[in-house]
Order: sequence, then structure tokens, then C-alpha cells
Amino acid sequence: MRTRILLSILTLALAGCQLKPAVDQELLYQRGLVTQESGEFRFRLCRDRQWYSLESPPESLVEQYARATQSQEGLSVYVEGWGVGSAVGWQLLQPRVIGGDLNSCRETAEGADLRAFGVNPNWVADLSETKFVLREAERLRTLGFSDLQFIREGNMWRWLGDVKWGRQTLNAELMVYKRPCFDNTGTWYFLSAELYMEGDLFRGCARYGDLGRLDLASRYSTPPNTYLRDLYLLLRADGRARLVIDSHNADQSLDVRTGSWRRMSSGRLLVETERDGNDDDTLLWSVEADGSIRLLTDDPNFGRGLQLVRTGTPLQWPQERGLSLP
Repeated sequence: MRTRILLSILTLALAGCQLKPAVDQELLYQRGLVTQESGEFRFRLCRDRQWYSLESPPESLVEQYARATQSQEGLSVYVEGWGVGSAVGWQLLQPRVIGGDLNSCRETAEGADLRAFGVNPNWVADLSETKFVLREAERLRTLGFSDLQFIREGNMWRWLGDVKWGRQTLNAELMVYKRPCFDNTGTWYFLSAELYMEGDLFRGCARYGDLGRLDLASRYSTPPNTYLRDLYLLLRADGRARLVIDSHNADQSLDVRTGSWRRMSSGRLLVETERDGNDDDTLLWSVEADGSIRLLTDDPNFGRGLQLVRTGTPLQWPQERGLSLP
């Protein structure tokens, strides 16, 4: 009975976790490292140590891996993109970024739904639902364009905005295309970008932002046969959280706490829950290199250092966000 109840809670809580913009619901966005050995491509998540086979690597991955490694097998190359789950592990279908190494896993593009960038001159535009923020390194200025207008034309996504700058009103137009692009380090991107402002044209590449959430999973649990109690932490893409505690009581009751989660600028996970409308709990977790989370809070109920292993899929973006992305 206890197992059926727990499975029901986990199933309901996970509904809506695997959400993404304008892409088939069966797809998942992931990022990690890819390598080739003896002709076989293998993949591992940024926050994992387990490698598994990519059974049918896309042609673009095969080509760009050979270019990035100069056809040397055994080297690890950073990759991110859309794929599907399979019996042997996640399978990459549409690469979005190919190039870099393990250090590329640290790039998160926090606060942006999409990031466009280029060099000569150096510029970065972080796009969100209500504005895009342009940073120009040479001019040492940051501009926030609001009141965005969005236009979709085939394989082009266009945003227009304006900003007050002194006595002027500056107008800008950001365009993103489904067209391959290389940055100055040789990294390949699925998306190209152009920015028009003050009569100038800036060219560059584009990628998804808010990548830090991919370090998190939709579900965590205590390792089997490790603690006296079993804990299950479930995270939804929209920021809701649920903590289920099974103390293995004689009455088979479960302690279920609901609340919210957010990712801190430090990369740590903050979970706030309440039980029966009171007894608030604030739990701060570190995200470990193997994808598990470790409790940093001195909590009388759980104790400092409690470890939960990831048992769910990488957390996706909320489907209900209002920004259309390529």
C-alpha cells in the first residue's frame, strides 16, 4: 500500500517537469561531454561521471567533433542540444552547441532565456520575456531595451526594442536565425544572430540561456539502504517543490511537504517547504560533481550532510514562459 501511495505522489508531482519551448514534449534538452573511442561515440552529463553510447550520432556531431579534435579519438568535447531517452541512455538528435571542454559546463547565461553574442566589437545581448540587455565591452555601457515587439518570419526570430539614452531614444533590432555559426574559439552553434543599432550591424552566434537549471534533476532520493528514513525531493520546472519523507512507520504514513525551489547565484539549490500550513523548512543544498545534492543546512530533522542522488531527468524550462524561441 505504501509503495502504491508513494508512486502515485511521485507521478503526480513529476507531471509538468519535462517542459520546453516550442519542441515536441518527448524531447529533453541536455548538456555534457561527448567522446569517440574505437569509432563509438559516448556521452555523459556535465553533472555525472557515467558514460553511455550514442547509438546514432547526428551528422553535424560527427563532423564538428572531427573538426574540434582534428580527428583524434579519445578527446572530450562539450555538447548541448535536444534528444530523447532510450534504454541505453539519452540520445542526441539535434545539437545546439559543439565545442569546448569540461569548463564549458560552468557557463550558465543566468537571467537570460536566450543569449546572443559576438566579437569585433565585443557584445552580448541577454534576451528575456520583457526585455533584452545589451552589454558593449568597448563602449563600457549596458543598455536595457524594453517594450519588445516580436516577429517570426520563417527561420528568423526578430525582437525590436528601444531605450532612453540621455536625450536620445535608441532603437535596436535583434534577429536570430537557424543558421550555423562559429565563435572566435571555433565552437559551433546551431543559431546565428544579428543586432542592428544606431546604423551599425553586429554579427554573432546565439544559444539558450538559463543553463544552470540543467544541473538540477526533476527528482532526487536517498541512496538505497543508507538512511533510516527515505526522502524524495521533486522539483517542477515552474518552481514548485515537494518533499516526501517515508519514516517506515507502522501506520505506513508519509510526511508530504510542499513549497518552492530556486537556484542561487552560487549554483546552490534553495528549497522552502511547509507541512500542514506551518513548520516552515528552509533547506540549502550543494550540487555535487556527480549530480547528487548534499544538505548544507544544520537541520534537526535531517542533519547536515544528508545526500540525495538524482533519479530524474535534467530539469527543463517552464513551458508557460511567454518567450518564443527558435
